[in-house]
Amino acid sequence: TFAVDKLKAKRVAIVHDNTTFGKGLAEAARRPLLAQKKAEIVFYDAITPGERDFTAILLNMGKQNPDVVYFTGYYSEA
Repeated sequence: TFAVDKLKAKRVAIVHDNTTFGKGLAEAARRPLLAQKKAEIVFYDAITPGERDFTAILLNMGKQNPDVVYFTGYYSEA
């Protein structure tokens, strides 16, 4: 993946917008990371569509110290 091969990430966080589209993209990103074992997925969670306060998820994710954050979902939630 780009995050691992180009950015040299070893610790990856994946966040999706809890829609079918976002979950599908998150799983499509997760599968090769798990199969290749080049990086560890240290955080995998969803936001609530329409939510505006991301403090809790950001604090929880930050505790895992990811090298990159991969967000999957609709633009309006990004």
